[in-house]
Amino acid sequence: MKIEGSIALVTGANRGLGKALVSALVAAGAAKVYAAARDERKVPAASSRVVPLALDTTKPEPRTWENLGSGLPDVWASSLLVDPKDSKSLYVATDEGVFHSANSGATWTKWSEGLYPGVMSVELLLFERDRLLRLVTHGNGVWQRKLP
Repeated sequence: MKIEGSIALVTGANRGLGKALVSALVAAGAAKVYAAARDERKVPAASSRVVPLALDTTKPEPRTWENLGSGLPDVWASSLLVDPKDSKSLYVATDEGVFHSANSGATWTKWSEGLYPGVMSVELLLFERDRLLRLVTHGNGVWQRKLP
């Protein structure tokens, strides 16, 4: 393998094998060595060709959930379907029927016309060829409705 003029990335570059590898790559003529460690300040400045990087996989950025429930009842939701012809059009099956959002979940409206009130919805299935949305219920069979 030709090291001279190459660019390398080394993880764990602040100690042990990683630190030794950074030094060896610089000595072999690597053009640039990106030296990653949890604390980039602990990466030895062996050369101007070494670029310290912070990389800590043990502390991922916190992720939070966004509530898409404006207009949804506070009940169990068991299935979500995205219309393949309109990615902003969402359908959700809940313990109180089916709800639709035309704006990526910003607002929801009940879409259960023809179902009896309180039908426990389990799963939504889309049959694209006929644009039929099928609803599997808990103990009340399977229902279908044409999508717009």
